[in-house]
Amino acid sequence: AHSVETFATTGAPEPIPIRGSPEVAGLARRTLRMEEQMAMLLNERNVMLGAIAHDIKTYVQRLKLRLDILDDPGQIQKAMYDLDAMDKLVEDALLVAVHANPLKTREAVELFALVADEVEVARMAGGRVTLNREGDGPFFVTGDRAALSRALSNIIGNALRYGSVAHVTSRNRGATAEIVVDDEGPGIPSSQREAVFRAFHRAEASRNRSTGGTGLGLAIAHSIIERQHHGSIEIDGAPGGGARFKIC
Repeated sequence: AHSVETFATTGAPEPIPIRGSPEVAGLARRTLRMEEQMAMLLNERNVMLGAIAHDIKTYVQRLKLRLDILDDPGQIQKAMYDLDAMDKLVEDALLVAVHANPLKTREAVELFALVADEVEVARMAGGRVTLNREGDGPFFVTGDRAALSRALSNIIGNALRYGSVAHVTSRNRGATAEIVVDDEGPGIPSSQREAVFRAFHRAEASRNRSTGGTGLGLAIAHSIIERQHHGSIEIDGAPGGGARFKIC
């Protein structure tokens, strides 16, 4: 009770002695785990709000400077670019919040067909994407098709943005399926692989806003896959030296 009261006031997990009967010890253990998870979510929320406020302020300042010379077509075009960037930033931030919540609707989704669709969309947009299918037959999962499409699109887009090409492999693993996305970029250091799924985190100097990203794509994908669909997403090194994202 003291731990919960303290956490409600400070937002910081309060150590709980794991002792007593099995039931009491189990309750203490689960309470501490809940506090740690909530503290992580609260921290991510604060980081997100601070980053959004900072970026929006930057764009607003640019627009204010350009309002005085809007008779220049070039400046009008730049102002529109800033507005589009602001809209994308806010949209992605809202998606992080939405996909942190449990799914409201579920349906049977044929996973490998969804993968093929997203590869085709990426190709039509000019991306260098390959698809390798291992195993026959459909593979159905229960979930939200639109959310799963967004998660896969974000991961493929990340590979194209930072690794120039996306090599996608989908395969059967008995009762589970595995989707692997390899790129040919510089890769992600092992010390940064967990952190890249946090909102606005970038693993290296090349992963910045000049590439066109908001820093939320992988955070959205992580929320959709792990929090909403109870799957897993991991990062490893690709055989060619780039980054490998593996979804199970």
